[in-house]
Amino acid sequence: MLEDIILWYGLIALMHIFNQINFGHMEYLRSRREHFDENFVPSVLVVIPSFNEGLKELDECVSSILNQRYNGKLNAVLVDDGSLDKTAFQFIKRKHGSDKRLFLEEFGRNKGKRHAHKHAFDLFDKKYEIVVTIDSDTRLLHDAI
Repeated sequence: MLEDIILWYGLIALMHIFNQINFGHMEYLRSRREHFDENFVPSVLVVIPSFNEGLKELDECVSSILNQRYNGKLNAVLVDDGSLDKTAFQFIKRKHGSDKRLFLEEFGRNKGKRHAHKHAFDLFDKKYEIVVTIDSDTRLLHDAI
């Protein structure tokens, strides 16, 4: 009697395992058949918080973003976090201010990098599939995005 119960329990357990394997494999095959648009190019926002950055470094950073070889929508937001010396930020305004891909935000006083990020995210992140944050002294290779 006990041997019959163990035999039936073993058979039911094996059937359960095989069913799980079968359902898992069917789900795997179904997921492979889903169509993905190979031409989809996500929109990208690059967030650059800046505080007292040097003119050369900030210009190279912003220029490296604007010179990306990216086929999709690419924008950048430069947030000056209350820099004491506004020379670099003002230079970027003059040089790149007319470029519609660059948004310039300026704090009256220093709030910290986290607040600069949050400010940019609050304004823009829902409009982009990907948000990239970099430091203001970063230079990106032309194909980094």
